[in-house]
Amino acid sequence: MLLTQSASCLQRCIRKYSHQDTTIDETSQSDTASGLIDKVMDRATTKDVMVKSMSKANLSKGIHALTHFSITEESLITLLSDIKALQNLDNIKMLIESLTSYGIVKQELADVCSKCPELLHQPYSHISDKINELQKCGFPMKTIAGIIQTYPAVLIKDVSQVKARIEELKAIFKTADTLKLLEKSPKLLFCDMSYIHDRFNYVYYEMGILQPQMVRSGLFNHPVEHIHARHMFLVRAGFFQKIKRKKGQLDNNPRLDVILDTTDKEFVERFGGMTLLDYLTFKKLLLRENYILKEQQNDYEVDW
Repeated sequence: MLLTQSASCLQRCIRKYSHQDTTIDETSQSDTASGLIDKVMDRATTKDVMVKSMSKANLSKGIHALTHFSITEESLITLLSDIKALQNLDNIKMLIESLTSYGIVKQELADVCSKCPELLHQPYSHISDKINELQKCGFPMKTIAGIIQTYPAVLIKDVSQVKARIEELKAIFKTADTLKLLEKSPKLLFCDMSYIHDRFNYVYYEMGILQPQMVRSGLFNHPVEHIHARHMFLVRAGFFQKIKRKKGQLDNNPRLDVILDTTDKEFVERFGGMTLLDYLTFKKLLLRENYILKEQQNDYEVDW
């Protein structure tokens, strides 16, 4: 009997404290959510005081729905820092849901939206249509997800000319390589073709490097001046020699990604064991040298 009473008492205690813990947890969550709403409204109010006239209850409901997408508090505050975003919370939720369904990693959502804030004001149907158009161009969904994460502006640009650009790139790259290249450097879909030719021609004709290395590197993400300076440094330091393939010459040169896709400090330490200051000085001298050569060429053309 005593044991039964003790057990019963213990159960009541457990239920009591469990209920208290649940209440405390719910209160804590409510306080956290309320604090987030206040921070969002405070940030947005600095841009437009009319935010204060919006229903806090409606904002609370909409913002709470967005907290389930693994977006950090600070990122969420930044994304919702203007009145247009706050007036469009339902559409933003649909947009983010669609991006995750298309393969965008939740942790990347804030980065995608911060790179292209205009996305937050696009109708869901508009985004869906853009993705369908990209699929019709031959991009698999995995590649489209990669393009969106790297260059989310693709979802607000006119993609009607994308097919034509793909065909232009296929003239110098294999089809599979073209899609890989565009996933890595999606801005090539919209840039002037001369931007592509300048980099391709220099690497292909001046450096003697073929397309597979171009695709594996970030070639089209670098200025021409960067490519030229890295190449010239290697040539003069004895680390690079143009390959004459017709003579069966072996290619012992460093790969293009190793040449281009490193910091100046990493590059100069690897090739020559010099300091960053040494390389910066070299680039200044190279610029001066190129300027002098250009001036001499102009003088020659005038004299002629």
